[in-house]
Formats: sequence, C-alpha cells, structure tokens
Amino acid sequence: MKLKLKRSMVFVFSLILIASNCFFMETNAISDNSEKTEMNLDVVFVIDASESMKESDENEIALDAFNLFLDECDDTCGVGYVLYSDTIKKSKGITMLDTETNRISLKKEIASTGKNREGNTDIALGVSKAISFLESS
Repeated sequence: MKLKLKRSMVFVFSLILIASNCFFMETNAISDNSEKTEMNLDVVFVIDASESMKESDENEIALDAFNLFLDECDDTCGVGYVLYSDTIKKSKGITMLDTETNRISLKKEIASTGKNREGNTDIALGVSKAISFLESS
C-alpha cells in the first residue's frame, strides 16, 4: 500500500511539474512574441482531380481550403500545387506570396481547374511531383 501511494504521489508531482513548465513556457512565448514572427513556409497542395472527386468533393472544398490557406499566409510563404488523377493535370512550383499579384494569380489558376474531373487516382504521382517542387525550393 505504501509503495502504491508513493507511485501515485510521484505521478501527481510529475504532472504538476509538467503543467507548470507548460504554463511558464507559454507565458514566456507570449511575452517574447512582441515582434512579428515570420511563417517562412513552403507548402505544396496535392489535390485529387480524379473522377471519384465528382461525388467526394462536389462542392470543391479542397479549392476553398487552398484559397483560405493563401489568405492566412504571410509574405514569407511559398505555395505550389499539383492537381492529379492518373496524370498530372496541372501543377505549379513554389510561388512566393510576397506580392498580392502572386496570391491572386495562384487563386485564379486553381479556380480555373473547374469541374474537369476524370481519370483514376494515382496519389503517388501527385505526391512525387510535390516532393520534387519542395526539393527544388
């Protein structure tokens, strides 16, 4: 019984230490965060444009997510995309979002894909193209 109580106390004490460290780290992060931080991300969206997506994403939520992501990124981010089925339908390497023109251009390009959904799904094809974009950025 005594051993069980000691283990419980050690466990509770460990939780208290972890919780207090998390609190202090969060507090320090908030106080140190007075300067604007840069996101500095490179992201490539891999979007399935196969025939199966006519039903799976009939409202084109994937394209909405792409646009929302562009809106949330700062000018240190680079974004690309790959639309694929059993072939690469359309793709664009990393484009920096350092100008509003680049953001608008990417949004227009992705919107122009329309509902042209055909072919089978070859996710490896889309992912490998995205990897090549990221490796070259």
